[in-house]
Amino acid sequence: MGHSHIDSAWLWPLRETIRKVSRTCSSMVELLGDEEEFLYGMSSRPAYKWLKTPPPGSLGAAKQR
Repeated sequence: MGHSHIDSAWLWPLRETIRKVSRTCSSMVELLGDEEEFLYGMSSRPAYKWLKTPPPGSLGAAKQR
């Protein structure tokens, strides 16, 4: 099981946090496609909202899984 916790705008601007969330989820969606039993969780509620807004995030692909 994979898990990520990304601190929102800790030592970088919020826009960079949003990019980090998108890249992390994109990588995890790839693993979801590669490994049938792979599970992934994320412990940052705002991150789910950011993934729903442009630029396209990975939430739609993760929901399909």
